[in-house]
Amino acid sequence: GPEWLLGRRLLAAALAEPGLPRMGREDFRYTDLRRLPEGLTAAEAPEAPPVLLPGSGALPLLTAITSEVPGSSRVGTLSVDEPMAALNLAAFHDGVFIRVPRGQVLEAPIELDFTAERAHGVTFPRVLVVLEDGAQATVIERHLGGEATLAVSVTECFVGRDATLRHVVRHQAGAGAFLGTTLAEVGQGGVFESHVVSLSTRLARSATHVRLAGPHASTRMNGVFAATEGQSLDHYTVIDHAAPDTQSTQRYRGVTLGKGVGSVVGRVLIGRGSVRSNAAQSLKALLLSEDATANLKPQLEIDCDDVKAAHGAAVGQLDPDQLFFLRARGLDEATARGLLLRGFLGELLDALPSLPLASESTERMLRSLGLGSPSGWDERMELA
Repeated sequence: GPEWLLGRRLLAAALAEPGLPRMGREDFRYTDLRRLPEGLTAAEAPEAPPVLLPGSGALPLLTAITSEVPGSSRVGTLSVDEPMAALNLAAFHDGVFIRVPRGQVLEAPIELDFTAERAHGVTFPRVLVVLEDGAQATVIERHLGGEATLAVSVTECFVGRDATLRHVVRHQAGAGAFLGTTLAEVGQGGVFESHVVSLSTRLARSATHVRLAGPHASTRMNGVFAATEGQSLDHYTVIDHAAPDTQSTQRYRGVTLGKGVGSVVGRVLIGRGSVRSNAAQSLKALLLSEDATANLKPQLEIDCDDVKAAHGAAVGQLDPDQLFFLRARGLDEATARGLLLRGFLGELLDALPSLPLASESTERMLRSLGLGSPSGWDERMELA
């Protein structure tokens, strides 16, 4: 690649030199890196890049860089204190570049399937998304790993003035691990919508950093997770209200079972001058067994008077009265529990910007909890 890219990669390599962060680091306090697969090295055969559909506005990242496609030189410019993001920038082989020109609206989602089931070692998927002023797009990433893989993923998003980006990350790494970072900068009047679906992986950490850089910029962040026996699913978010009249909403819902661990740390920063900003956080988790664990930590850091900010966190169990109500009407226990969990998680799963993805994610999540398929539930409810 060009000299400027080499300079950024060398700087990132220096930042990544200390290696994996220790659990004493505050933003990794719930990420149990001891669960990583043993003996990890760089993958001998990197994962195959996703198939890019003609006309989707997507190109191989290094092709876009060497061809000097407008916007491609932004790679690696969103700087945050994320060691995994530095590691990816130093080591990635290639990636995907998506550019949506000014005022263009993409009706169909751009779907990226990063599959590394046959790889052994560490893979480095990277995506760069640039939406010019007034553009609209949906980008869906699926990450599927194998038993001996660690995916260190990074997606950089630049949302222009009055543009809207809907971004989805769903990771399912089998017995492997996923350490992903999403970075977004939102211009004046722009909207960044984030959805993270975490299931079926030994260890996952999804970090999302959003900077509301222009007045009236906004972000909506949704996350859903199901942690079962031996799994640790960690979510870390930072929203920086860096301009006046900005808005943010965070909603996370999770379920833990067995010795599974689910964690959400959500930081909201409202600095001086960010007047009339509005921020809301809602973090909720259900424990389905006595040895399940949920860690929820909403966090507001406000250095401005004229703002509205609210946060809440709740950890509980399924309501026994609701279970009794459904069982009394002839439903078996698995169906009754499944319906209640479908109602708890459904608000966010149904908000996914793709109906097939919402249905598939719901089915996979309930199956991972041992509750079978939701197909036929409506009929059983009518009979009851």
